[in-house]
Amino acid sequence: MRIWNLNFNAITDIEKFIKLDGDRYKLDPAAKEVVSKKIFDNYTKAVDSVNEQLKNGILQIKNGELVANPDYKEIGTIIYDNWY
Repeated sequence: MRIWNLNFNAITDIEKFIKLDGDRYKLDPAAKEVVSKKIFDNYTKAVDSVNEQLKNGILQIKNGELVANPDYKEIGTIIYDNWY
């Protein structure tokens, strides 16, 4: 199975381990117990990427939800780079 399929299929297992902590997301290390190291590492990269976009103002947290910043004018495709 392709890695992106594995990542996608792991969503239901790992989503409960991704929590908003202040103004950033954290992936609880306990997720290592329910997914493979490769999947955990891929989700770690994804969470880091989201946090980088939050830091740069591309994304923001509104009412506890992750949303695109409507005032940010320079959104490019790099936001969707291959973290998997």
